Amino acid sequence: MNTYHTKQKVTTGKPIKVFQKNEHGKIIGEYDGYYRPDKGTIVLYPAKKSYLYGTLIKHEISIRLLRSM
Repeated sequence: MNTYHTKQKVTTGKPIKVFQKNEHGKIIGEYDGYYRPDKGTIVLYPAKKSYLYGTLIKHEISIRLLRSM
């Protein structure tokens, strides 16, 4: 199962760096995340230079899936 991690405090209106890791702890994606408090989600957009991880797509995750590093 993949997990999502950040070192930054989640705030509305400002992007945060979010890393996606696989079950072995290897980073498999890097995103710019935007918090949507009305829905309790974070919208993830592929970060610049994220092509290093292959093709990434925009998607939305629950705030509960985000962990601190």
